[in-house]
Amino acid sequence: MGNNVDIDRLFDIRGKTALVTGASGGIGYMIADGLVRAGAKVWICSRKSADILAAAKRLRQFGLVESIVADLSSETGIAAVAGVINAAGPL
Repeated sequence: MGNNVDIDRLFDIRGKTALVTGASGGIGYMIADGLVRAGAKVWICSRKSADILAAAKRLRQFGLVESIVADLSSETGIAAVAGVINAAGPL
């Protein structure tokens, strides 16, 4: 790769879409925060409705954030998240 690597372009995530689970607090929230500040559209997901809605509200000051309440420990929860994201259109 040498010295001619454009690091900013290589790691540019502006315009990309990310899904962060467990994003209502802790490490998940910090990951979502970093992604949205870097220009990605971020979908955040958690089991706790009030917590994920509050996290989304805080993160929206930095960019595009959508929240989903779901329990990903079950196939039903996973299918629900996939359904919401697929219905939103192309990522």
